[in-house]
Amino acid sequence: MPLSEHEQRILDEMERSLRGDQGVEVPSDPVVRKSSPGSARRYTIAIVGTLIGLVLVVLGAAQSNVILGIVGFVGMLAAMIYGFGRPTSTEPADGSADKTSSSLPSGSHSATQQSWNERIQDRWERRRRGEL
Repeated sequence: MPLSEHEQRILDEMERSLRGDQGVEVPSDPVVRKSSPGSARRYTIAIVGTLIGLVLVVLGAAQSNVILGIVGFVGMLAAMIYGFGRPTSTEPADGSADKTSSSLPSGSHSATQQSWNERIQDRWERRRRGEL
C-alpha cells in the first residue's frame, strides 16, 4: 500500500531531521562485514555438533535411554557455545595480528579487567569514530 503525499512528506521530514541531528549520513546500502576465516569453521562445527546432539537426543527418547539423551543435549549445548561464543585465542590461526587489541589506547585496562558496561561504552565510542 503506497504512502499518501502527506505521509511521504512527514517521512521525508523525519529522515532529514534524523540526518541533521546526528551529523552523520545514513548509508543507502547496508555495510556487509566479512567474517574471519576461522569463524566459518567454528560455525560449521557448531552446526554439525548440534545436529549430532539432536540425533542423540531423539535416539535417547525413542529408546527410553536417559543417558543418551543427556549426552546429546550436553553435546548440543557445547557445540553452540563453541561455535557462537567468543573465540578464546587472541591471535587468529592465519598468524595475522588482532586489530581490536591494538586499537585500545595504551594504559587502558584489558578486556578481561573491564566491566561489561565499560567494554560496551568503549565499543560504542570506537564505532562512532569509525574504527569498527
